[in-house]
Amino acid sequence: SVEAAGGALGHAPVVAALCGALAELAGLGDRSAKECFTAGYLHDIGKRSLPDFLLSREDTAEGLPPTDQAMLRGHVVEAERVIGEWGLPRSAESLEAILQHHERLDGSGYPHALKDKQIGVPGRILALADSYDEMTSWRPHREPVTARAALAELRREAAEGRLDGPLVERLAVLLAPIV
Repeated sequence: SVEAAGGALGHAPVVAALCGALAELAGLGDRSAKECFTAGYLHDIGKRSLPDFLLSREDTAEGLPPTDQAMLRGHVVEAERVIGEWGLPRSAESLEAILQHHERLDGSGYPHALKDKQIGVPGRILALADSYDEMTSWRPHREPVTARAALAELRREAAEGRLDGPLVERLAVLLAPIV
């Protein structure tokens, strides 16, 4: 259901707004900021094909059987199909960001285990915005954390080589009024 995948007024608009603002702070220009915003809004649309038991699970993806993990992780590829099928606004840049938003700089992400420069800046921005909102929003398996705690976790992940450190610091600038 749409509600379980983020809701009409929940996760997607927050991620989109963060993506657009981070793209501007990163100096990507108006067109790229718009593409990052679009990617942020549409990034989880592929979850519409997932069964409710995966969307409302009480544990993380790592706690699922391999077949369920694969199905859940397939939402990034499914998003590209859905966007095309529905004729939604898209560009190569926004689609690439959507496909890359679960990739990590150390190669530990999915769907293609990309590393470092293989992940575009829009994909890095979307990964960061999505992670931040996931941590600060209620989920079936845990309570939300504060903006300060989420930023600390994102900094830890950047220090461990999974997220883009300079982008995390740009997010810190963006969050300064609430942290």
